[in-house]
Amino acid sequence: MIAIVAGDDETRSSGSDLDSEAAELVDLLATLEDLCTHRFAIHLEREVRRQRKPFGLLPRWQPERLVLEAMADHSTDWFFLKNLEHRFLLAPESFARAVGRPREAIIGRDDLEIGSSETLVKSDPESGWPGFWAQDDAVTR
Repeated sequence: MIAIVAGDDETRSSGSDLDSEAAELVDLLATLEDLCTHRFAIHLEREVRRQRKPFGLLPRWQPERLVLEAMADHSTDWFFLKNLEHRFLLAPESFARAVGRPREAIIGRDDLEIGSSETLVKSDPESGWPGFWAQDDAVTR
């Protein structure tokens, strides 16, 4: 559980001060998203690889998963966490809505299993599109 207490009792009683502090916190979280997501994702991927847990995150990662899900859900960009077998470990809620599935139906599945075309996933030599999986593999090298 993460608790954030902003200011003293007097500050906390003022709605406009809280709105201002909330806005500052949102800005700070957006900045932290850029700084920590990549580093944490690499660390988490290594741990998942080490533990060989292909269909989900380890229970001890639950707090970090909640933070990453919140960041993914509030980011204007989609970012994903996948294992080395291209199975989703984390996906933003907006992505789940776009593919017409609940997030729980995406986690543990790969791009093909959630309905992406084979051309998008594997490649399209005629257009020069490398495919999602080639891009995923390039990130994990």
